[in-house]
Amino acid sequence: MNWINTFSAIIFDGDGVLFDSEELTLDAFSHAMAHWGLSFAREELNPWVGVATPKILEQIAREMDVHIPVQEFISFRDAAYLDICRAHGGPLPRRGVDALLDWMDRCGMPRAIGSNANRGKMMFNLEQTGLDRRIPVRYSVDDVEHGKPHPEMFLRAAEQMGVEPKRCLVVEDAVSGLRAARKAGMTAIAVMGSLPIETLEAEADVVFADPAALHEAVVAVRGTL
Repeated sequence: MNWINTFSAIIFDGDGVLFDSEELTLDAFSHAMAHWGLSFAREELNPWVGVATPKILEQIAREMDVHIPVQEFISFRDAAYLDICRAHGGPLPRRGVDALLDWMDRCGMPRAIGSNANRGKMMFNLEQTGLDRRIPVRYSVDDVEHGKPHPEMFLRAAEQMGVEPKRCLVVEDAVSGLRAARKAGMTAIAVMGSLPIETLEAEADVVFADPAALHEAVVAVRGTL
């Protein structure tokens, strides 16, 4: 794993990577879909993990001939998400995130978030988990012309951090983000979440169980400083 010795910045996805929010997000999505008379089994939602909402609604319109107004859907879903988070006291950071960020602090290593969530949801999650104080470079789908799997937000984050793309790790749990990382010329790291390991292994340079396992691998090679 030569990348462990060569990376000098990390770009994190949000939901399912920094935030233990995937189930909360899917619950809110299902609630919003039910409002428009649609119902999906849990496994039917997996292909949409990490996909920007307008793309999902485009697919639904094309395949099911159901036309849902994008902004109205997003507003309804986000209100449901806030209600669900309040009810469950979430989201929390994923296991190992704080330890990995502590290690990066000791290294003086820049970091960013690049998320296909809208900016309002991304900032809520950052503030709710307390990670807003730890991740200063932030790109949501609202901040770029093209969301993932386009590499735009990752390349812009690397430029803002002053780090060459080839020296960036991208930590993702979704196919769209892993493909964006590869297109950006970055190392694509997957952490397990909603998708089967076989799906992630087909897209990522390496797969870890969670951010804690990534932290352990990095410390084993580069030390605790």
